[in-house]
Amino acid sequence: RNVLQNHHLAAAFALLKKPEYDILSSFGAMQKAQVREKVIKLVLATDPLCHHEIVSTFASKLIGPEGFNLDTRIVPDRMVLMKFLLCASAQGWATKSSATFDLWHHRKMAQYYQQGD
Repeated sequence: RNVLQNHHLAAAFALLKKPEYDILSSFGAMQKAQVREKVIKLVLATDPLCHHEIVSTFASKLIGPEGFNLDTRIVPDRMVLMKFLLCASAQGWATKSSATFDLWHHRKMAQYYQQGD
């Protein structure tokens, strides 16, 4: 599971080890660890198998008794929102013109076929 996402994470973090690509060079060890943790969670959330859970979690927060707290200091709600927005943006191809939709649809189906889904 998450083969493509794990590959992307490994490649990204390998690049960050090179000084010319280390955008986190001014961060302390704790800040780097926090960024790494968040990036991993967000990239893993791009797996289509996770989308239903992400949308369900977002919807239950939105209509739940406590509501959704948009205060950016509330870390769990912020992560739910970031995952949902990333998930939604990854599906943006579905809102394009018919020709663009068809092109991306065929590409997505080919990707799933290659992954054995």
